[in-house]
Amino acid sequence: MQGDDQRAYLREAVGPAVAEGLEKLTHELVRERKRVLEGVDWENGYLPDDWKSVETVKWLGEYLILRSQKTKAEANMPTWLKLWLDYDSIGRK
Repeated sequence: MQGDDQRAYLREAVGPAVAEGLEKLTHELVRERKRVLEGVDWENGYLPDDWKSVETVKWLGEYLILRSQKTKAEANMPTWLKLWLDYDSIGRK
């Protein structure tokens, strides 16, 4: 039964988090590529020597760590505060 519990955890918790992270990473990569194509960072027609593209694995790992910390913090948050933050984020969209 332990294997079933692990599969359920991966399906219900890890899978959606990774999918969300990959979606956000895709948006970040598109934004970066657009910036390169527009020549925003270019110097005299060339990208600077110190320019680096997004490190995808590192970016996704950091995103998942921050998401995990946020989820843990929200779990300890009082209900009224969660509702207020949800309401406040709806008003900003």
